[in-house]
Amino acid sequence: MEPRLLDRLAADAWPPLQRVALGGWQLRAAGGVTKRANSVLTSGPVEDVDQAITAAEEFAREQGIPPLFQLGPATLPADLPERLARRGYAGHERTLVLTGSVTEALAALGPAAAEAAEPVETTEAPGEEWLSLWWSVDGRGRDAERGIAERILAGCDSAYALLRDGSGPAACGRLAWATAEDGEPWCGLFALATRPDARRRGHAATLLRALLEQAAARGVDRLWIQVLADNAAARRLYASLGCRESSHYEYWRR
Repeated sequence: MEPRLLDRLAADAWPPLQRVALGGWQLRAAGGVTKRANSVLTSGPVEDVDQAITAAEEFAREQGIPPLFQLGPATLPADLPERLARRGYAGHERTLVLTGSVTEALAALGPAAAEAAEPVETTEAPGEEWLSLWWSVDGRGRDAERGIAERILAGCDSAYALLRDGSGPAACGRLAWATAEDGEPWCGLFALATRPDARRRGHAATLLRALLEQAAARGVDRLWIQVLADNAAARRLYASLGCRESSHYEYWRR
């Protein structure tokens, strides 16, 4: 699998509010909400690397965000980690990019139980319950930052799934629709979150099934998922669905 393709798909599925091309790099900003939307995507060539780093740092200062670089196998030039390290940067939060087949994943999950007491609601836009649950679990800011997050979500067509239990919204997830340069459709999993007291009850698998059924209905079979390298439970779940590592990345900061 081409890491550069996966970088582009993920960038399109989680778009920043501002995006500026610097050669083959993308300078991204969204008020500091989420690292992806506020980092430099480095999967492309630039003419003068040191000048490009400085320009990226200046862009970050202008946007009021800390300079942050996303580095992975497609990063150019290959010695960018060493150049950033000399400026005091270091890599953090290694994330694996897994790919798989919607058809195979659904087969592994099996059919939904007919007697399921907690049906999943799927929509084309996130409702208030979905947003409140996701932000309460994964949010990193106040209401103003949540508004920015909503604009990021709205930047890419997606399916949203919400599962409720006896205590209210229990788990949520988002499947973003993206298209490769050759026209092949893809879907990417984002914002999978479960209320802390509702974990370890199989809600993630239930949500995945509902979202992947939406993908199958659209004729989308290519799937990518991003997962932190140290999240052993999630990695086991995705491996059981036939998803395998195809790329990775880290965020470099000072």
